Amino acid sequence: MLTILYSKMLEGSAEITKTVHQFEDSWITAGGPVRPEQGTLAARPVYGTKGRQITVRANYFSMDLNPKVKIHSYIAKISPEPKPKRHLLELWDKILAHPNIVRIGAASDKATELITLGNLGNVPTLTFKLKDKDKHKEYSVKLELNTVIDHNKIIAKLKDTTLRTPDEGEAVMVRALNILMAAHPGKDGGITTLGKGSNNKFFWIDGRQQSSNLFGGLECIRGYYASVRLTASGVQLNLSVNHSAFYRPGPLVDLWNAFCAETQDVRPDQQLLLFSRYVRMLRVECTHLSDETEKGKIPRIKTIWALADKEDGRKEKHPPRVKDFGADAHSVEFHDGNSYIAVANYFKNVHNVTLKHGDKPVVNVGNKERPEYLPMDVLKIPRGRVFRGELLLKQRQNIITFSCRKPPENYDSITTHGLEITGVKNDHTMKLGIKVSSEMGVVPARILNAPNLKYGNGKETPRGGSWNLRGRKFTIGCKVRTWAAVVITNEKQKGYPRSDPMPEFRRFERKMRELGMDVQGLIPTVLTIKLDKLQPKERLLQINEMFSKLKQKNVELAVILIPASEDRVFDHLKWRGDTMDGIMTHCCAMTKFWPTDRDAENAQYHANNAMKVNLRFGGVNQTLEMPASSPLIAAGKTMVVGLDVTHPSPTDPDTFPSIASIVASTNALMGQWPGQVRIQERRRENVQFLEEMLKARLQRWKVDNKGQLPENILIFRDGVSEGQYEMVLRDELGDVQKAFKSVYGDKKQPNVTILVGGKRHNTRFFPTTSKDMDGRSNCFNGTVVDRGITRPIYWDFYLQAQAPLQGSARSAHYVVIHDEIFRNPSLKREVGPNASDAIQELTHNICYMMGRCTRSISYSTPAFLADRFADRARKYVRAYYWEHQVVRGKFFPPPPSKDVTNLARNLAETMVYI
Repeated sequence: MLTILYSKMLEGSAEITKTVHQFEDSWITAGGPVRPEQGTLAARPVYGTKGRQITVRANYFSMDLNPKVKIHSYIAKISPEPKPKRHLLELWDKILAHPNIVRIGAASDKATELITLGNLGNVPTLTFKLKDKDKHKEYSVKLELNTVIDHNKIIAKLKDTTLRTPDEGEAVMVRALNILMAAHPGKDGGITTLGKGSNNKFFWIDGRQQSSNLFGGLECIRGYYASVRLTASGVQLNLSVNHSAFYRPGPLVDLWNAFCAETQDVRPDQQLLLFSRYVRMLRVECTHLSDETEKGKIPRIKTIWALADKEDGRKEKHPPRVKDFGADAHSVEFHDGNSYIAVANYFKNVHNVTLKHGDKPVVNVGNKERPEYLPMDVLKIPRGRVFRGELLLKQRQNIITFSCRKPPENYDSITTHGLEITGVKNDHTMKLGIKVSSEMGVVPARILNAPNLKYGNGKETPRGGSWNLRGRKFTIGCKVRTWAAVVITNEKQKGYPRSDPMPEFRRFERKMRELGMDVQGLIPTVLTIKLDKLQPKERLLQINEMFSKLKQKNVELAVILIPASEDRVFDHLKWRGDTMDGIMTHCCAMTKFWPTDRDAENAQYHANNAMKVNLRFGGVNQTLEMPASSPLIAAGKTMVVGLDVTHPSPTDPDTFPSIASIVASTNALMGQWPGQVRIQERRRENVQFLEEMLKARLQRWKVDNKGQLPENILIFRDGVSEGQYEMVLRDELGDVQKAFKSVYGDKKQPNVTILVGGKRHNTRFFPTTSKDMDGRSNCFNGTVVDRGITRPIYWDFYLQAQAPLQGSARSAHYVVIHDEIFRNPSLKREVGPNASDAIQELTHNICYMMGRCTRSISYSTPAFLADRFADRARKYVRAYYWEHQVVRGKFFPPPPSKDVTNLARNLAETMVYI
């Protein structure tokens, strides 16, 4: 059935692919600079050719724009500023309903911009009156012409073989088309729209909704992402399945009860703090208040700031009286102009409402300075409220289960429901001058061969992106002289054995030795920590005492068995061990390491843990077969670097910082990736201390390579969106060059190439024949696409390096920001005749070098590891906040300094984060 489906998909598409292919080849033939001008993105020198040629479907749909239409962009100047917020949407409804605007066709972003299909002429200032409580408020709207978009000219330039840079009008045209594409779903009350600018996400929230309960008062809704893209094939609509978490509609008290049911193991004061973040900025309806509108009475909307807090309104003349953070309606008092009154009494006296849930926390729908308190009884969550916080573990697992689907299922959803929700079906977009094909695009692809891997006693050739360690020894085994066994238990833990755990630790030791590690000195007594009935402060003190005992015995490694759902304990273990005590910790799931069924086969689990321990202590698990995998790396003169910046989540404290991380190879083996993490300004996008961090990596390379510095630096940058490419080119490349100048001085500066790579895109590929798909209906790992949906003026490609165990594969998208290596004539012998082949093949091969598993990973190892290191640093900061709260009683501690993430001196150059 699947083969028949994909065969039908290919009908009539070969000629289109051939035409696009010819244009792309002509663009390369037309020629361009070997190196781009200063300050511009790297130019594509050639398309890749290596690998078995195949054809795949890409979730792109061609768009034809009415050539007779003249797209105009107007900016609406509204005076006064619309308040309440609902007035802004009501104003746009009235603007779009104006006869002159309806006549020519229009759409809006419902904020500031109006897109029309013709010239409005001299539009007089429009005046509208909107009901505000018991009176009317008058607004004036002046539409000023922003620009006229010549889409015919821009589309023609997409086929211009001499064009080397984007047309200056492209961004405006794409934004306008996205606004037009959101017009149809925006009119449907059963659809909620997320995203602004170039991205639109649409979700049915009525009877058409496809969803799953995530528990904790949340649900996952299946929706669709749509974005207009400019490619070598022309203007196209990128349409994919999207899943997001939403609050379940209903009384706010239901959310509280559901949240408490999922966090019953958390201490009550911490539960209140977590819930306050859980509902931060949630817009709710008031059941006791309504607003008069043109369409009748509607519930008044309020935005939750936080739970009631003792620090609220401190500067007010009569500040509120709040007994404790998250106090209930009987314990929160405010001044009504005459005297203080409890929230519960106020609602009884003024609104004649006797609270049924007066014992629940009161929420602040004002702000910190000017609080406004409401009880949960009168608040209701409407449909379609997206959740932007951090999901609980169970919720993350549930959303993965619901969203994990095979490619044919996603293909079917996109070509049916996706085209329906965007208005492509039934020709709704035709009314706005846009015709979208109902057929998913076809692009050429290639399948790259997997590299051969070398171990200490032989070679492995991966199959389907995986291999095994049976009979193998690590390339370089580490040495551990003294190590300890630690078991942490709690009263709610189920299924762990009561027998002596020491034999299992001995089995783990034998497995490590079997793999070539020199591990000795296991302390004969198991150190046990019982968390049963301990308060959080006592728990931390127990862990601190454990580290003191380990230091007294000069322990290098502590293998710790820890129960599930002990995230706070895990964070504190890593923070203490990595940054303070300098003791390497390795935590294992108790029920997997020490199974209740003594006949259970856990040798593989021990082997997986041995890989991580070996890396932590400086060992090398496997290497690429050289020079076949990369003459450039084999020459021993190229350092590979990973960079990432991670930002606080919406549920983190307001003082939570951003964190930058760097990792780098130390020699040609690419088996060790030590690095550094640094706290930096909150929400700062570029790596703030890049110069200093890179200098440290260069010095480490020098130590490991007989005093020689690398001649080439290949950087994989993670966590960068499309709109931040210029930031990398302008700011981070400059810092990289400053580091070179500082370290190399007057000597020849190294060549540097920077690739931005990531998986946060919405391009998906579908195999078109059964011989080109794996057992889970995905494209084979090693699939690379650099034609059709890309553009010649950018040097980018999509690479699916991983064969997922379940669900649909997601390729990584790489963009070459700057290149001095792969098109460098002096490196022709190491790179080979085709620069694109070289960079694609090396990127693919590096995905087999993560070391902590026997599978290729989904994107480049250095970027992946930089992300892991940044995540570990987040845990350090979380532990810092937790320690302040439970030990020092400070719920809002001062911002952490860089010392919080500085590794202990003896661990500073190790892969503690792996």
